Order: sequence, then structure tokens, then C-alpha cells
Amino acid sequence: MITCLLEDFLGIKIIITGDELIKEKNSSIILLNHRTIFDWMYIWMLQSRFQLLNRLKIALKASLKRVPGIGWGLNHAGFLFLNRKWERDQEEMKNLIEYYKSCHTPVSLLIFPEGTNLYEKSKMKSNLYASKQPKYNRPYEYCLHPHTTGFTYLINTMRKNNVINTVDDITIGYEGKFAVEGIEFLKGYIPKVVHFHIKRYNINDLPNEDEQIEEWLLKRWDEKEDRLKEFYIKNQFDSLSNKINNQQIELNVQFQRRLALFLSTLFILFFSYCFICYTIVKFYVIMALTIAVPNINSNCILAKPLSKELISLKQNIPTTSTLTSVSSLSASSSSSSSSTSSTSSTTTSTSASTSTSTSTSTSTSTLSSTSTSSSTTSSSTSTSTSTSTSTSTSSTSSSSTTSSSTSASTSSSSTSSSTSSSSSTSTSTTSSTTTPLPSQ
Repeated sequence: MITCLLEDFLGIKIIITGDELIKEKNSSIILLNHRTIFDWMYIWMLQSRFQLLNRLKIALKASLKRVPGIGWGLNHAGFLFLNRKWERDQEEMKNLIEYYKSCHTPVSLLIFPEGTNLYEKSKMKSNLYASKQPKYNRPYEYCLHPHTTGFTYLINTMRKNNVINTVDDITIGYEGKFAVEGIEFLKGYIPKVVHFHIKRYNINDLPNEDEQIEEWLLKRWDEKEDRLKEFYIKNQFDSLSNKINNQQIELNVQFQRRLALFLSTLFILFFSYCFICYTIVKFYVIMALTIAVPNINSNCILAKPLSKELISLKQNIPTTSTLTSVSSLSASSSSSSSSTSSTSSTTTSTSASTSTSTSTSTSTSTLSSTSTSSSTTSSSTSTSTSTSTSTSTSSTSSSSTTSSSTSASTSSSSTSSSTSSSSSTSTSTTSSTTTPLPSQ
């Protein structure tokens, strides 16, 4: 989708010459000259025309692996990250090739044997380094000298694991102004036409010895230098080669462009909707917190002294067991009071009956004689006195017992009342019995 949008919005035209990249169940290594830092983006456009983009894996610098999001995704997608330290890179390549073998799916591994993109400083360093090598041929102007160690190891290891079928030698050239660095791309240095020249080699055509593989790669780069020199003079690659931009490929690309434009429009609308909803919700939450938090803090400040008072009140509030004891004690006190009043009434009635009997005795004694009446009166008086005294004592002891214990006072008062009644009755009987008969 990105490649189609780039072609639509940037207006880039793709011209392909040489061999056709047939979609087969084959794995390959792609050799590409590294002219700019955006070469990988343009190779997407080439691979998409042959529906091979899903197979593409790229050899990148190890620092890109640590880029959040993009680097992690490329690492999980099976891209090769090189540290430029041979021991670590060798182990990394070995593990990655074994991973490709376990997947049982064809891959296209894009590598840049030059190691970096072409600019004046890197070109001077490359020519200086190559001049010290025994197989040095000539200085390069349109590309850098390739590094052969990594390429040789990849060829041999992939052969052993049966994960390579072809080697695609691709040369890229730009027509018009083009960006070498990112700043130039932002300034609008975008090529109007990108040319690709493809030369496909079967893996069986490559030599088996390491030195011979190195010589084979150096020879391919000599051809690239000559081809690029001709391109920047004529603005086209080998004029004798057939162009592969047939009508069917372009029709497929046109359909992909329209689909990509439609999907990207939907994505932009959906993302805008989500962003607006997120902004509204975030604004609402911020406003709610701004209004609610000060009120909560003020309520907490006012609640602090109140909480202390509530704690003290809670400590003074009687428990359920205490309330039960108090209610029981109140009931006992009321029962005791009623018993005391009952006892008092009984005593009063006893005294009244005693007085009546005494009066009767006195009147009877008077009719008989004075001496007998006196003795009877004194006897009755003493009886009444003792009865009243015992009754008062009984009521007093009953009251004392009531104050001490609720249940015990109730039974004691009842007993005292019955005793007082019995005592008064016996006293009356005694008084009546002891009344002397009139003398004859």
C-alpha cells in the first residue's frame, strides 16, 4: 500500500529492463548497488509488480533493530541485522538461515555488499581500501567496492540448507534529481523515473570455492560500474535489453493503487474519528477532576475534627449488653417498689386490726373491772407494740434486701408480707383469746 501511494503522490515512474522476476517457489539473494538511503523503498515498487513483496527481507544495520515499534517488527519479520563485527554477524546469519529453512516458505534476501550508500567521503574510503587489496582492479566512480566475506558465507550456508535457488543481480539508477540523505528528500529531491536492470543467475552457475565466489562478485561489480556509467550518460540501461513493463503488470499496479488509495482514506477517517473521541473524553476527564478534586479535599479537611468527635461519642455510647443490664435493673427496681408499697399497706391494715381488737378488749374490760381492764389494756398494748415493731422491722429488712439484689428482694418481700400478715393474724387471735371473761 505504501509503495502504491508513493507512486501516486510522488509521481514516480518505474522502468524495468533485463530478466523478468518470475513468481516461483524459489528463494533468492538480491544484490543491489547502494546509491541512496532510500534504495529499499524503491525496490518495494519493483517487487510489488511481480507480487514478490511479501517475500522480501533486507539486511540492515543493527542499530535499526532497537528502533521502537519499527525495529521490533522488522526483527520478528525475519530481517537480517548486521553489527559489522564478523563473529557476531556470522552467528546472526547462521541462525537466520536456519529460521528460513524451518519456515518452508520462499524468501528474497536483499543485501548491499557495498556496506553503505554512495557519497564522496564513502567513495574515497572505498577506493583507498580496495587499492590495498591484491585483487584491486580500478577505482569506482558510480558505485563502491563490495565486501566479499559476508556474501561468500551466505552463499555457502544457504546452499547447505537448500534455501537458495537464484541470485538476482539488480542495478538501480535514478533519472533527474534524487535525494541521497533524508534532508534532501524533505527538500523535494525526488526522482521522476527509477530504472531497474535485472540479471538473474541460477545458484548452480556460481562456483563452489570461496575465492572463486569472491571473484564472481567482484566481476559483477565491474559490470555494474560500466552499466551505471552508460546510464548516467544516456539516462537508460542497456538499450538492447527488452523492457519488462508490459500491459498486464501495469494493470495490476493500477488496481493496487486504487485499492491502496481507498484503504488509506478509510484509515485516515477512522484514525481522525478515534482521535476526536479521545480528545473529547480526555477533556471531559480533566474537567471532572479539576472540579471534583478540590471539593473532595475540602470535605476531607472538614471531616477531620468531626471524625474525632464521632470517635469520642462512639466510645461513650453503651453497648447492647449494657443496655440489657440497665433494662433488667430498672424492671427489678420497679418490682421492688411495688413490693415495698404492698408491704406498707399490709402493715397499715395489721395496725388497724390490732387497734380495733384493742378497743374491743378495752371496752369489755371496763364493764368488768378496773384492774382487769388495766392488765388487759397493757397486755393488748404490748401485743400491738410488738406486732407493729415486728412489722416495721420486716418492711425495713425487705427494703434493704430490695436495694441489694433484684431477684432476692422480690422473694424476700413476698415472704415478709406473708409473715407480717400471719403475725398480725396471730396477734389478733391471741388478743382475743387472752381477753378475760367478766368476773361473776
